[in-house]
Amino acid sequence: MSADRSVPETEMGDAPQAHAHDGAWVCPNCRRESDEGYCPRCGQQRRREGDLSVAVVWRQVIHEAFDVDGRLLGSIKLLLTQPGQLTLDFLEGRRVRQPHPLKMFLLVSAAYFLLSGGPMLRVGWRDTPGTQHVAANQLLSRPSPRVEQLLRHRAEHLGLSYEAFQRKVEGDLEIVLKAAVTAGVVANGLWLALLFRRQRKYLAEHVVMALHVSCFAMVVIVTVEQVRRLLGLGGGRLGGIVTVVVLLYFIAAARRVYGTDGRRLAVASVLMPFTATVVVVGGVLFYLWYTLF
Repeated sequence: MSADRSVPETEMGDAPQAHAHDGAWVCPNCRRESDEGYCPRCGQQRRREGDLSVAVVWRQVIHEAFDVDGRLLGSIKLLLTQPGQLTLDFLEGRRVRQPHPLKMFLLVSAAYFLLSGGPMLRVGWRDTPGTQHVAANQLLSRPSPRVEQLLRHRAEHLGLSYEAFQRKVEGDLEIVLKAAVTAGVVANGLWLALLFRRQRKYLAEHVVMALHVSCFAMVVIVTVEQVRRLLGLGGGRLGGIVTVVVLLYFIAAARRVYGTDGRRLAVASVLMPFTATVVVVGGVLFYLWYTLF
């Protein structure tokens, strides 16, 4: 009888168990036999008895949540206090203590839309005492008579009540805003790649820079928005302050990442906020035109 206890590929089941006599196990992903805690070929963690029990699963969920949050909070602190350093660390391979830039962008943008209602784009009506400001996804909450007529006609065509159609438009606008913000980040990455291709030759490097600058902008906007609500302030002047702060941040970050000053940096400082604004406003206007006409 052979001492070899390995399991042939043709005889293995869907979920091989560890061998009790020597601690060996067969990876269910790549079929590699090992006696370590993780498969040396693909990295799959060893399956053990009770892995799917409520207690074990709960501990894993808590660990993953706090691990991500811990890295995220540390990365946001670095993002806020040292412009460009987070980007530089990622590009130079120091990535263990920070989440992937795309994951960070998704997490920050989720909080951004949840807490701020979208980009710092507000519409105010002055036909009543005080000025009412609404988020961009509520642009049609108080339409003009002509726009309201178009909305009612469109709602009737779709077989919806006017109120239900308004709610649908608000939901669609929120999706459009999220897509437009993401598209603006990609567009800014393309601008950076065009302007600083001699400093960084890969497009992904410039997109990482744009993602981190966008994360900074969203953190600042959320913070300012909460202060505005707390103090009951209007959003106009604060929006201008945010624009200046983000612009100065980008200049400091670009100097660190690209190691350059001069005209290209000045051009990028103008193009990035302009491009982001055009993409967001253009996306909203296109959706409204498509919806109404």
